[in-house]
Amino acid sequence: MRHRSALSIEVPTLKERVYESKNESFCSSESELFIGTIHTVDTDNQRILVISQLQKEDLNEDYKKLVASGEYSQAIWVSKVAPSKYKQGDGIEVFYEGSDDSFPAQVTTKKINRLK
Repeated sequence: MRHRSALSIEVPTLKERVYESKNESFCSSESELFIGTIHTVDTDNQRILVISQLQKEDLNEDYKKLVASGEYSQAIWVSKVAPSKYKQGDGIEVFYEGSDDSFPAQVTTKKINRLK
């Protein structure tokens, strides 16, 4: 088993983001929220892979290996984005409606916010 450090990429909790975002306009009340870190920017397919609680040391690991390892239980492919706006390691929150049953799930974003 590989040793993991306690360092992870800092991403605000959902509670913190909801508090900070009270005055922002959200999508519809049916939108779901996913908070994570961009692991892969797929420019050919105009999508990004976002993984929740991604460890810094795993940023350069092959995404297929990470998904197959079972170390991360929450990951989504976000399609129909402009990949040039995002880079690996960005913390983001994704608002979307519905997803398929695959892993990682495939979603189309309604709104994306970059986290500080």
